[in-house]
Amino acid sequence: MGAPAWLKTGWLVALAWGLVANAQERRAALIVGSNEGDVAEIRLRYAESDARQVAEVLKRYGAFEAEGMVELLAPTADEVRGVLKSLAARAAASRPWDTLVVYYSGHADAADLHLRGTRLPLIELKNALGPELARTRIVVLDACRSGAITRAKGAVPMAPFSIEGVVADDVEGLALLTSSAPDEDSLESDALQASFFTHAWVSALRGAADVNDDKNVTLGEAFDYAAALTLSSTATSVTGPQHPTYRMDLRGQQQVVLTRLQSASGLGLLRFEDAGRYFVRQGDENGKVVAEVLVGGNARAVAIVAGPYFVVQRSASLLREAKVTVVPGQQTQLREDNMRRIEHARLVRKGGSEKHVAFAVLAGATYRYSMFGLWESASAFAGLRVDFRPVSLELRVDYRRVGWANERLNSLTQEMGSSLLGTYTFDFRALSLALGIEVGMVNWVQTFSDAHTPQRHHVGMVLGPVAQLERELWNGVFLRVEASFGNLILNTGDAMGRSKLQALLTARFGAGVGFAW
Repeated sequence: MGAPAWLKTGWLVALAWGLVANAQERRAALIVGSNEGDVAEIRLRYAESDARQVAEVLKRYGAFEAEGMVELLAPTADEVRGVLKSLAARAAASRPWDTLVVYYSGHADAADLHLRGTRLPLIELKNALGPELARTRIVVLDACRSGAITRAKGAVPMAPFSIEGVVADDVEGLALLTSSAPDEDSLESDALQASFFTHAWVSALRGAADVNDDKNVTLGEAFDYAAALTLSSTATSVTGPQHPTYRMDLRGQQQVVLTRLQSASGLGLLRFEDAGRYFVRQGDENGKVVAEVLVGGNARAVAIVAGPYFVVQRSASLLREAKVTVVPGQQTQLREDNMRRIEHARLVRKGGSEKHVAFAVLAGATYRYSMFGLWESASAFAGLRVDFRPVSLELRVDYRRVGWANERLNSLTQEMGSSLLGTYTFDFRALSLALGIEVGMVNWVQTFSDAHTPQRHHVGMVLGPVAQLERELWNGVFLRVEASFGNLILNTGDAMGRSKLQALLTARFGAGVGFAW
């Protein structure tokens, strides 16, 4: 007599549920960050915050089990050993984890991790990561010592090691990723508030490394992206470029998927359509950089928490900015046409590119008001400006022509001036305000209609403060208004032909247009 139909149905449901549960990938992660190393080592700034960033991304996008996700900040070596033993016990009680990620950021040397005055030998870490713990083990070492603004973390990552004799029907084995080559330093950045490598690694996991746009980031994609971005970011550092290294002893036919961009709620996709290097800041232009995206021939997207962001696109000679709002569950496209282009001078002052100097030519007109007996007059001027960070030097020449007449005599005064302006610029959202000093020379030649009246010639010096306000119009063209107040120091002479210096207070207002490159 056969079993009742309800029993058969229940048995089939239970079997199917067991197969699904067994097929579901079990993922674990041990995330370690320690700003404090040995007693004699300088305290790092961002190792622990790097660990928090990695843990957050793996939780949101990586489908890691809550019981298998362990985050240790400033632990001792024994505390790390305890977590490894706990993970091994869980694996022995059921079955090995399918994937285990071990991430470390902190001090190290060629033999040990330095953990708050204690040491964990790398060979011990290697031996603890056997196939009985997890089928696929991924170790990421951002090991370092410290420096100054961009600190040399100073670690020499261990030589790559491998697991021999592993046979698998899927992906199995060990992958070791390090933030730099054995003879190089690893670097932290105050601007990014992170290490260069971890910043790049997190950006990769958020989706910047998704080359084929399938919304999955594999181990290979993540490392290739992080290595390229780290090398690019550190190429001009005082300690030299940083070359991340890897050793992957993995067997199988599939790629290890680390993150899935559409697997978490409360996230939205920010998609970049045009080539360039993009920095995504949370909130406004002073917010933390949450992702850095390199876009080549194909568009890239990153999955980030819904909310407002400030995006900067940088290149060697160009800077663009935009405010965007990412909506949960939706994709927000960002194109160059929707971004505000920053003029070259502002680009240099902001440090937005590899350029250290920008140039501008300008022309305009000014009007000088009569003060203490000096005649009112208009002038035309032309100038050449050199912009540094954030000081500018401007060389300019101007010409004015003033005539007057009475019943007996006509007079024509021509004035040629040249001056050097040194200004310090404050860049705001739409405007730039420059404050500085003007120093120059003026030359007056005065002729008369009466042939018996001799020509007069005067030389003077200009000295005084100047203020300029500029706004970019388009593609490097900008508009300027300015004001200056200062002294004209003249050698006018007296009736007896003796030298006589006279200081006249002047006020000058002007406007002009320029082009920066």
